[in-house]
Amino acid sequence: MKRRNFLLNILLFIFAFIFGYTVKKEGENVVLQRVDSTMVNGKNGKLVADKIKVLTEQSEETGKQIQSQFINVRFPPSPLTAYDPIKTDRENTSILQDIINYASANNKVVFMPSGYYTTTAPLTIPPKQGFELRGAGNRNTVIRPQHEGNVIEIVKGQSHVIKDIKIEHTETSKDKYTGIYVKDSLLITIDNVNIFYPKNGIVFEGSVYVSDVSNLYIYYFKKKGIYLKSAGTDQLFSPNGNNFSIKFIRGYGMSEPNSYGIYIEGGSVNNFSHGQVSDCDTAIYSAKGIRNYFEKFWIENTKTHIEIVSGTAHVNSHGTFINKISEGATIFTENGQASPYSDLTKNPLKEDNALKALWFFNEGSGSTVLDKSGNKKHATLQGTPTWVTKGSWGTGVHFKRSDGRKISIPIDTVDWTQPYTFIYNYSIFATEDENASPIGLYLTTKNKYFSVGATVSSLSAGLYEGGVTEWPKPKPSGRYSSKTKTNIWQFIYVDPIAKTVELTDPYGGVAKLQFTNNFPIETPTNALITGREHETNTTEGIMSMAGFFQRKLSISEVYDIVNSTGRPFQQFDKSVQFSTILVSPNNSNYKLTVSDDGTLTTTLI
Repeated sequence: MKRRNFLLNILLFIFAFIFGYTVKKEGENVVLQRVDSTMVNGKNGKLVADKIKVLTEQSEETGKQIQSQFINVRFPPSPLTAYDPIKTDRENTSILQDIINYASANNKVVFMPSGYYTTTAPLTIPPKQGFELRGAGNRNTVIRPQHEGNVIEIVKGQSHVIKDIKIEHTETSKDKYTGIYVKDSLLITIDNVNIFYPKNGIVFEGSVYVSDVSNLYIYYFKKKGIYLKSAGTDQLFSPNGNNFSIKFIRGYGMSEPNSYGIYIEGGSVNNFSHGQVSDCDTAIYSAKGIRNYFEKFWIENTKTHIEIVSGTAHVNSHGTFINKISEGATIFTENGQASPYSDLTKNPLKEDNALKALWFFNEGSGSTVLDKSGNKKHATLQGTPTWVTKGSWGTGVHFKRSDGRKISIPIDTVDWTQPYTFIYNYSIFATEDENASPIGLYLTTKNKYFSVGATVSSLSAGLYEGGVTEWPKPKPSGRYSSKTKTNIWQFIYVDPIAKTVELTDPYGGVAKLQFTNNFPIETPTNALITGREHETNTTEGIMSMAGFFQRKLSISEVYDIVNSTGRPFQQFDKSVQFSTILVSPNNSNYKLTVSDDGTLTTTLI
């Protein structure tokens, strides 16, 4: 009996412990009584109920703090309306903008939980300092614009944060939108942002200073991945002192024209580092940039790796061996300073075996004009040449009526029996008519001569009987109309096999002459470039450049030559390929450079 009661008591105690009762004995009976938490003491002597109350108050306070710091766009506080996919895209865009404005005014962080957010207009961040927009991760929170232009824009902001989001195109916005646009702002942070199929990934315009972009991923941009845009000619209005830590920037491919991974229109001491830039026309382009740094990049699948038009750049990256550097620009590398003629900046894609001769007329004196193509086809001025400083790039040769009318070129400059292009640049024709004598090419063979040349209104060519004259005859001619009378370019293509002469004028149109007979196909005994000034215009006929190709030039090549800021084809000069930096024992730096005429020049830096 006692044993049975003992076992029963054990079971009652276990039941009481599990379900929160106490066991109380009243006489012969055992009674279960629910525990009163207000009467139970903890180990430290305090009531358990008091502890529960404190914990409850603390959790409520934490909840209030969380709610006060963040505004969840799906569950915003009153009177704000929640983002709801059931609403129209336009309504939801207005809702997001209202939440952003409210959060900025009340110093709150906007949180966009996982999901898709379609917009129909830019989300504008107010200029008040310290706004933050955060997502749940760059694969979870996705903003999908249905509009062109900027998706997120910051103007005159300070200490703003955009973090953990993805911007993804729609069919409406593909290749037409800019992911994040920042203008005249300070201390902007952009972190862990992915941007897919934009026209431009991120644009910093004007006075954007000491901002940080990190973990950036831009996929299939159309025009520019990162664009630092000057707001004026004064460099104070250019982005300065910004840092970009990159994961990946990729365009559509190297065949996409005018596409740039990083494009700098102005700005100083901006740092670009890490990651890969690939699949675009040019990986890095910089004009008016001073002391910008490009470090630890990998560049691939681009036509041009680095193009520095002006200013300076510091480069320490992989894959930078196809570059273009203007004479007014400087690149600093681990191996020292690089000039336009250094091995680092040599552009093998631009070497053209069809270029047979190239004369710059920059000697300024004497009777020899050096061939800059590297083929040693030096020209000789006949008569009494007149050197002037009013050419297209400074010095040039003036074809006056009284002297210096002819330039003799080597007979083997080109194969005259095969198609060739004669290019030249000369000064204005203020007054002319169809009977004006053009500057042109003159080839003699026995008792015949072939001449071809052009004015700004007619193309002239023909095979004539007789002896040598001083300039090409003007007829027969092909009429055309040019839109310029200054800095004139002529591109004359001669095809002895087809018996045709064609002119491409980059400012106007084309002209073509077709011959049925009396067209030379043999090698001449003499070859001259000749002409003369107009009877009343003494500034006419200043030649600044000339050359020959053993092929026809495309219209795009014509435009490349004409639009060059200086004398084109510097990269073709095989005698001018490099400069190097030497450091003497007293730490003085000397630059050794091969000049146009082959002279070795030493300059103290």
